[in-house]
Amino acid sequence: NADNDTTEGQLYDYDVGITCLGRLQLPAEAGDTFTTRAGDEAGPFLSWDKTRETVREMDWSRALLIWDENDHNVAVRAAGHERWEGLINSRYRDFPQEGGPPCGTINKRYELDADFSGRMKLYYWPADARLHLHGAEQGTLLADYDCDGKTDLVVEYLDSDADGRFDSREVSYPSSDLPARTITGPARYEPPTPTGAPASSDEPVLIAFSYPEVAKLWPQSLADRIAAGGTLLEALSDFAARTSLPLFTAPMDFYERGTAAQFAYVERLRASREAKRFYQDIAIELAFAHLISRAGKEEAPELERARRLYDRGQLTDAAAALNSPGP
Repeated sequence: NADNDTTEGQLYDYDVGITCLGRLQLPAEAGDTFTTRAGDEAGPFLSWDKTRETVREMDWSRALLIWDENDHNVAVRAAGHERWEGLINSRYRDFPQEGGPPCGTINKRYELDADFSGRMKLYYWPADARLHLHGAEQGTLLADYDCDGKTDLVVEYLDSDADGRFDSREVSYPSSDLPARTITGPARYEPPTPTGAPASSDEPVLIAFSYPEVAKLWPQSLADRIAAGGTLLEALSDFAARTSLPLFTAPMDFYERGTAAQFAYVERLRASREAKRFYQDIAIELAFAHLISRAGKEEAPELERARRLYDRGQLTDAAAALNSPGP
């Protein structure tokens, strides 16, 4: 539960999981046994109190991160219940489904470390203000904002220089005729400081995949991103009104005013900070894409300049650029 929230009426609310595969030998110091009522000894098996520590240190063959972007981790056959087992992955690339039923791929983010070079560590990328799997060579985020079964936005992550961190994103819009685009960089990989300013070091900061480490960073980062996203959405709306360009608002329209007839659990989405941030990101990306596709020679450079700032994770700067047009 990365954001330390709860889903009303639910006992569980898992946000992220990592599934690891490999043929491993149980370390002797992590093993445990017990004696049955018949006097037979059973084991050794992995001791519960050493499970987390042991699993993080073992030499797995590969690892897959699954992040529940819309904060709705359910099985299709029981869509009203948040899963108690955690996030069970669907098949991704050549990584098989483990367990079941799976959480699916829509409105989830998958990242594959095919050689376990990242050792189950995370890093924060200011470009999209997300935690990513260190060592992942590729990743995919599929978004269906109105829950109609059609993918509206695809983000493909790529580590082009094999340094263990993503450095480019390919963004496409399957439900429209908008052109796909590639975003390169920025090559900064540090979490924000408590004051909100970026850290001064150029070295990547690696974060252990543990609740205490993630919880120190993620809830505040999420709150900051939501505030900045709201500012940028307002600036986009003002820009569209000032230039008489049509503003694409469908993602936030659904999030704020969608009905149970459209999606039975829409109120849960509205109660979730993670879902709000997810919908803001979709709304901003699609708003920029639609505005730029319709902009004239005067408006296009301003929009492109603001979008470049957005692509670097500088949302408030992007808002300021839209509010203060110039070269």
